[in-house]
Amino acid sequence: MKWHRKLRYAIGEIVIIAIGLFIGFQIDNWKESWQLQQEKRALLVSLAQDLDRDTSLLQACAAEARSAAASADLLLQQLDRATPMAVDSVGQKLQPLLSYIDVPLNNASFSLFISSGKLTLLHDDDLERQLHSYYNRIAHIYRSWTAWDKEWSSQRLVSLRQLSFARSASLTHNNWQVKPTFWAELREDEPLQALLFSTWESQRAMAQAMEAILSQNRKLAGHIRNTLSS
Repeated sequence: MKWHRKLRYAIGEIVIIAIGLFIGFQIDNWKESWQLQQEKRALLVSLAQDLDRDTSLLQACAAEARSAAASADLLLQQLDRATPMAVDSVGQKLQPLLSYIDVPLNNASFSLFISSGKLTLLHDDDLERQLHSYYNRIAHIYRSWTAWDKEWSSQRLVSLRQLSFARSASLTHNNWQVKPTFWAELREDEPLQALLFSTWESQRAMAQAMEAILSQNRKLAGHIRNTLSS
């Protein structure tokens, strides 16, 4: 009987140890799962914040691009008229062409998550595809803008300012007084006319592309919001 008691005692110890190990494994698994969920949530929140910033930036840039296209188009239309608009009305119309149009490339979080491999925490292939598509399109827009900016070189910009503004004009104080000979000089400057035409085309296309990306931005943001609330 003594060895039966020892056996039962040994079995009991083994069972207790097994239960303890099982509970320990379950706690470790729960902790790991909880940590992964927290990392996933932090990832989604960071992406949502980036998308939110992109919304306002892209809206502003699309508006600037439309304004620059409209300004270039207006100048070109005046060249076909026997009597173009008065020179004292031209200055404010030129402002969009003399403003710096920047395209935001706000992909810091996305690039970090790709390089660290954390993007796999999403466990959502559709969302990953949408994110890759979205940031690839933004990168393409940025390259397109850079190409346009290179064409619209500082030398050409200086030539437009020299053509447009009287020596007393001040860009800082919005003194948009242009030369009386503005239209006559612009009619003779064919390279600048060609540049205005390419600006009209490129900035109009830029605005349309940004609006398309904004639509994708809203879809992505909605997907992320739904994931965070689930």
